[in-house]
Amino acid sequence: MPQNPQYRALPSIDRVTSDPRLSGRRVDRLLAEVAREVLDGVRERIAGGEAAPSFDDVVAAVGARLDEVLRPPLDPLI
Repeated sequence: MPQNPQYRALPSIDRVTSDPRLSGRRVDRLLAEVAREVLDGVRERIAGGEAAPSFDDVVAAVGARLDEVLRPPLDPLI
């Protein structure tokens, strides 16, 4: 991975998963997995020339993705 200062702006997995805005969703292993997934996507976008998002944007993206993962599937009622 090329040395780009944007990567240094990214928060650690630990910092993201310990943020109080995500504390009500403590599914620790899943939370860490989702945080890694989101940060991997951010790294790809940085590699494509985008600027690093703010910490708040990363936490919001992790929360939104976690909501998607934890949302129960729609089952037919027949």
